Amino acid sequence: PDNFQEIPAPMVAGRTSPTNIGLGLASTLAAVDFGYLSPGRFLARTARALDTLDQLERYRGHFYNWYDLRTLQPLRPLYVSSVDSGNLVAMLMVVREGLLEAVRAPFLPPRWADGLADGAGLLLEEIENAAQRMETPLPAAILRPVAQRIRAATQAARGAPPTLRAARLVLENFRAALDAEAAALAPDENLSFWRTTLQAQCADFADEIRAGAPWATVEEPPWPAATGADEPALRWDDLRRETESATLETLASLRHRWEARLAQAPDPEFARRWTDWLATASEWAAARIADLRRAADRCAELAEQDLDFLYDADRHLLAIGYNLDARRRDPS
Repeated sequence: PDNFQEIPAPMVAGRTSPTNIGLGLASTLAAVDFGYLSPGRFLARTARALDTLDQLERYRGHFYNWYDLRTLQPLRPLYVSSVDSGNLVAMLMVVREGLLEAVRAPFLPPRWADGLADGAGLLLEEIENAAQRMETPLPAAILRPVAQRIRAATQAARGAPPTLRAARLVLENFRAALDAEAAALAPDENLSFWRTTLQAQCADFADEIRAGAPWATVEEPPWPAATGADEPALRWDDLRRETESATLETLASLRHRWEARLAQAPDPEFARRWTDWLATASEWAAARIADLRRAADRCAELAEQDLDFLYDADRHLLAIGYNLDARRRDPS
């Protein structure tokens, strides 16, 4: 939406513009960088937004200045804004680079724990505000112990070892801790909202780990013992390092690079489990990479625009916009 107004009555504007759309796309990418959103949810949200953009009427590649959010129809007068078009193109190219960067980046955002801490900070702030309100349905004697437990869970997240297994355990424990506070916070709608929002954030990252790193969902199995030569022990140390914190590119190639070496492992059960895990991870990562590149290509396609009708040859400048109803460039 373009805006939210409070006066004369609370209301969300039922229209949007290319600038609004572009900033919405870019803010989703920023949410990944800040640790608020997993790359998987970023991709899903971006793909849905691109699907909607494909449905919008355009003129020579340009989106119109305003669209009705309910009908997706352009609002009159039909107008192409050079500024809005430029803003959207810039944001599409930023998001395109973000999608391609996700292929080479760790598939769990490095700042996921900071993102959880920010979400917990909002919940703790609301708990403190509620404890000081005279009309609150929850007394401070209930709220303050809840706040202490949430702070402890936040500290545990920030102190987690940098491995996918440790991250998954912390996320599940954090989510369970929030679930245990559901009854205590239920009387306050605002506190319940922030609690469930933070729970969803934990679930988002944990689901990402379960999908892309199945070995991180179980207790770490024993690694083959050294047999006297250094090479076999180093071989399994390499596998451990590669799977503790991996990029999508690494995950996609794991099965190909390790299948033959796992066949030589001294423990058949160890070899079987890791072969299955790496096959699952590589297949998942390859599909995710394909989806990311497909979305990046769609961003590039939507950024293609014809600028000839906006160009003022006398001033060697782009006009501020073009009025489709009047069939002329904006003279201002």
